[in-house]
Amino acid sequence: MALAQVSEVKESLNGLQRWLEQNGVDLALKLAVAVAILIVGRLLANAVRRVFARLLSVRDLDPTAGAYLGGLAAMLIQIFAVVTALGQIGVPSAHFAALVAATGLAIGLALQGNLSNFAAGLLILIFRPFRRGDLISIGTPPAVTEGLVEEVQAFSTVLRTGDLRTIIVPNSVLTAAPLTNYTRVGQRGLSVKFAVPRETDLAALRAALLDEARSLPQLKTEPPPVLEARELAPTHLLVEFVAFADRADFAAVNAVLLERLKSRLDREGIGAPVPVQRVLGGEVTG
Repeated sequence: MALAQVSEVKESLNGLQRWLEQNGVDLALKLAVAVAILIVGRLLANAVRRVFARLLSVRDLDPTAGAYLGGLAAMLIQIFAVVTALGQIGVPSAHFAALVAATGLAIGLALQGNLSNFAAGLLILIFRPFRRGDLISIGTPPAVTEGLVEEVQAFSTVLRTGDLRTIIVPNSVLTAAPLTNYTRVGQRGLSVKFAVPRETDLAALRAALLDEARSLPQLKTEPPPVLEARELAPTHLLVEFVAFADRADFAAVNAVLLERLKSRLDREGIGAPVPVQRVLGGEVTG
């Protein structure tokens, strides 16, 4: 029995040797060509990634778009190289392509939300509602998310807040919710609303506060600061002071402006309105 098994093994080895003698050179060439295809595909993918990044930077587009689109093109080139290499060594490319398509369909059905985020990322890169480094806010008060754009990824966008927190926002949220970009214009308005007694001389108040604003060099002269009445109530007058500053100076000058306006109101003897109550027939009204 053992001799029969040894004989079968020898026959198998002899058959393998004969096959290698007949097809070894051809197989080696096919493997060499397949490896070469994979190497060329990798080199081409890296070259395309660099070309995308350089082309988009020359055209003054967001660098994130170059990395995003270059990475996508490189991935497609590498997939094509793998399919071609497998076909070179005898794996039917049609069968492999069908397998990839079926797998992609299954993954797509399981990850529909992520695919919507991927499509939203493409829309962001195409229409560019914001760029890297822009200060944006998403949503409506009180549910507002605000931060600096650090990176637009395939499925999400990374924001950094003023207190150095990192917020990951799905791209589909950015295309569906109201979005405010504070950076695009380069300036940002400072708005201060406050109430003063009805008898306040609005013209004198306007002159005093505008004079105070002129002492802050960070505030823009164009457009100029303004003080406007917004609401006339029975006991008070609601006014709004609006001035403009560069985005980089906004946080610092906003705090200083509030202090200056408060101090000037105190010096002018203008305080907050006091509710007035009148007693009529034993009933208190106000």
